[in-house]
Formats: sequence, structure tokens, C-alpha cells
Amino acid sequence: SDEVIDIAKTYFMIDMLPNMTIIHSSALAYLQHNDSQFKHILVDLYDANHFPKECAQDEFFVSCKHRLAADGFAAFN
Repeated sequence: SDEVIDIAKTYFMIDMLPNMTIIHSSALAYLQHNDSQFKHILVDLYDANHFPKECAQDEFFVSCKHRLAADGFAAFN
């Protein structure tokens, strides 16, 4: 959400991290339409009430794995 991104910029200074890209999009759609490889994937999808239904399925986690570099890691909140 815009609110979480603003908090990260304000309190965690993510704008100062080199090679950091924040993608504010549908996580599943992004993974399905992008073939980039990433060394790190940090997923923060849970809001105060739920984890998005489309991302609470095997397909989402398999898509994350396919986007990870061989020595990469993924972290989920």
C-alpha cells in the first residue's frame, strides 16, 4: 500500500539503499508478467486483516521461486 511504502521511506530510509526497487503492483501479476531474476524478494502483502487470496496459493510461491537467482532468498511477511 502507499501507506506502507511511505513509512518505509520515512523510517527505514529505503530511498538510500542502492539497487533497491519498490514495486507497487499486484504481486502475482508482476511475477507472471516479468521474467527478471532477483537475488532478494521481500514480500509484504499482509494487511491488518488478510493475505491476498490470489497470493495464498501454490502458484504465487512457485512464481517467486522461479524469479529467484540461484543464490537468492525470499522473505514473506
